[in-house]
Amino acid sequence: MTRRQRSPGRRKGPACRLVLDLRGVAWGGDRDTATAMLPARPGVLDADVDPGRRKAVVIHDAHQEVYPLWNWLVECGAHCSGVQSRRDERAMPSPPPSS
Repeated sequence: MTRRQRSPGRRKGPACRLVLDLRGVAWGGDRDTATAMLPARPGVLDADVDPGRRKAVVIHDAHQEVYPLWNWLVECGAHCSGVQSRRDERAMPSPPPSS
């Protein structure tokens, strides 16, 4: 896997490790594209990409929500496969409101 290091100025602190399935996106098998696109997303601090397995291990800022990253991947996959996605549909349910 190739590792893309955290950009200067990104926040340090609590983070979570996510394993992403990149089979639904056209660029999932292209290491250079995936390692450029993933760390550019909000909250992504680091990314290890395995283009052969079409998987990525992402270190995500625990202070940022994962929903935007997840929805972006789903919408990108739908666009790549020719499926029209509607902006008002959510790929994941919104978190319950905090009391």
